[in-house]
Formats: sequence, structure tokens, C-alpha cells
Amino acid sequence: MEAELREFGEIISEIVKLLAILVFSTLISPAVLGDVGVLGYVFAVLLLVLARPLAVEIALVRSGLERWERLTAAWFGPKGFASVLYGLLVLGSDVPDSDRLFHVIVVAVVLSIIAHSSTDVPIADAFARRADHDERPQPVLRH
Repeated sequence: MEAELREFGEIISEIVKLLAILVFSTLISPAVLGDVGVLGYVFAVLLLVLARPLAVEIALVRSGLERWERLTAAWFGPKGFASVLYGLLVLGSDVPDSDRLFHVIVVAVVLSIIAHSSTDVPIADAFARRADHDERPQPVLRH
């Protein structure tokens, strides 16, 4: 019974996530993207290329991962549903200027989607080339 309830709970959780993403995506419009202004875009870009990657890199310093792997993890994650949820929570809150905050979150999510979806294949290809190179027999140097 416990396993079935856990599976049911996971299904419900995924459905709720899907609904939240659908609601969030319906709120994205050219007007929302245009309302942010230059500073909002600068802030979103700094989140994307500085704040999140730096936080992940610091978290992974002692992970044992190679630098290339840490940089890739810092570029791609963590992201996703949490940003959508926080955006919706801000929008539904009594926080002053919540609409504007939501619009900045929308810009950050949209820029993240564009940046990461346009770099995922080249980075995966680079990993594949690196793996191919690592699997090739290395010449033995004799002294």
C-alpha cells in the first residue's frame, strides 16, 4: 500500500508541476518581456551568467569532478521548476511591485531557456569528443 501511495503521490506531484508550468507559460507575453526594461534584462543576464554558475561552482569545488564537468554543471543547473513556482508565488503575493518582480523572473526563465537550449548540443558534442579522446589508446613514451 505504501509503494502504491508513493507512486500516486509522485503522479499527482508531476501533474501539479505541469499545471504550474502551463499557467506560468500562459502569462508570458511580449508586453511582459517589454515591461522589464534594460536593468531587468541586465539583472536576468547576471543571474544566468554569474550568480547561479558561481554558486554551483563553489558548491562543487570539493566534489572530485573535473573542472570541465563542474563548469558544465554550473552553466546548466540547478534551474527549472523552482523558478516557475517562485514566480507564481511572487505574482500571487502581497509583495510590493510583485508584477514587476514576476516580469523579471519571466525574463530570467526565458533567457535561461534560450541560452541553455542553444548550448546543450554543442556542449554534449564536446563531452563526446572528450570521451572519444580519453578512450583512445595513448602512445607509450619510453625513456
